Amino acid sequence: MRRPLQGAITALALVAALCLGAAPSTATDRQGPDPQPTTLASGLLTPLSLAAGNGGSLYVSQNFGGSLLKVDRHGGTSTVFQSKIPGAEVGAVSFDDGTVYFSENAGVSPTSGASTAKLMALSENGRLRTITDLARWESDENPDGDVWYGFRGLDDACLAQVPPEIPGLYKGTVDSHVYATLPGRGEIFVADAGGNSILAVNPRSGDVRTVAVLPPQRYQVTAEAATMMGLPDCVVGRWYYFEPVPTDVAFGPDGLLYVSSLPGGPEGPQLGARGRVFTVDPWSGEVNRVVADLLGPTSIAFSSSGDLYIAELFADRISVVSWGGHEAEEFLSVPLPAALAIRDGTLYATTNVLPAADAPPAGNVVSVELPKSR
Repeated sequence: MRRPLQGAITALALVAALCLGAAPSTATDRQGPDPQPTTLASGLLTPLSLAAGNGGSLYVSQNFGGSLLKVDRHGGTSTVFQSKIPGAEVGAVSFDDGTVYFSENAGVSPTSGASTAKLMALSENGRLRTITDLARWESDENPDGDVWYGFRGLDDACLAQVPPEIPGLYKGTVDSHVYATLPGRGEIFVADAGGNSILAVNPRSGDVRTVAVLPPQRYQVTAEAATMMGLPDCVVGRWYYFEPVPTDVAFGPDGLLYVSSLPGGPEGPQLGARGRVFTVDPWSGEVNRVVADLLGPTSIAFSSSGDLYIAELFADRISVVSWGGHEAEEFLSVPLPAALAIRDGTLYATTNVLPAADAPPAGNVVSVELPKSR
C-alpha cells in the first residue's frame, strides 16, 4: 500500500484500464456543447507535469524519460534539460519570472525512496543551478516520521495475519519524491509525494521548512475489500490509515495553498474515489479538506474567476469546482489527464500520459478555451 509514485501511477492506471473499466461519470449542470481541445504536442513519454512560460510557451516534463521540453506557441518542441543520471525522473515543473523550476528524482526504490530529489532552476538564458537536494533534507528531518500508517489499535494476533506485502502498521519512513513545485511569496512550495508533506524552500539559500504534513487517508475495510486484497476477516470494519501522497499545490484566490492528494494504496473504483483537495495555510500549516470523492487527482489549477480545475487521472476527466463550492463536476472527458496550467483564459493539459504496454509514447499537450463565465 506504500510505494514509489512512479511505479504506482503506471500500475494503477493499467489496473483501471484493463480490469475495472471506465469510472462512472458524475452529473454536471454545465450547459452547451462539450469544449473541443486542440492538440499542441504529441508523442510524449509520461508528460506528468506542465507549466506556462513566457511568449505563449509551455514547459512539459517527460518524467520517465528524464527530460524537460519547451513547447513554443506554434507547437514546436525542444529539449531544454536532459538528466545524465540513468533512470532519473524529471518533473514538478513550474515557472516564474523567467525561471523554470523542476525536480530531478533518482534512485527510487520501494524501501528507501529517492537517493536524490534535487530542486532545480533553469533561467531562460540557459543558466542551470541546483537549489537543494530534498532527499538529503528528508533523511535528516522526515516530517511524517511520527505518523502511524496502517491499522491502528489492531491486536497482535490479527496484525500477524495481514499479508506481508501490505504494511500492517508502520511510521512514516524516509522517502522523498518531489512531485510539484509552486514559486511565490519569496519561496518555492513543494508537494513531496514521498514525504507526505508540503515544504517551502528559499530559492537563494536552499533552506527548507515544513509547511504541513497532510493527514492520513482513512479507509474502513469492507468484507469485499478484505477479500479482494487478501486481508483476514479480523480487519473487516477496522480503519486503515493510508499515506496521503500530495501531488500538486496552487495558490487560491483566498491566499491559501490548495493541495491535491492521491491516497496511497489501491486507487480506483474498487475502493471508491478517495482523492482529496485540501487547503493549507502557508504560515500556520492548518490543513482543511475542501473537496472529496476524486479519482486520482494529480494536478489542480485556478481560473481567473476562481474556479478550480482538477485532473482526475483514473476517471479520464478534468473536473471543475466552482469557487466556494465543494463538489466536482465534469468539465472535459479526456484519456488519462495528468497536468494542468491556465493562462489568459485557456486551459492547458497533458493527456494520455501513460503508454499502453509495448506501445510507443503517446502523451499529448492540449489546450481548450475556458467558459467566459460560470
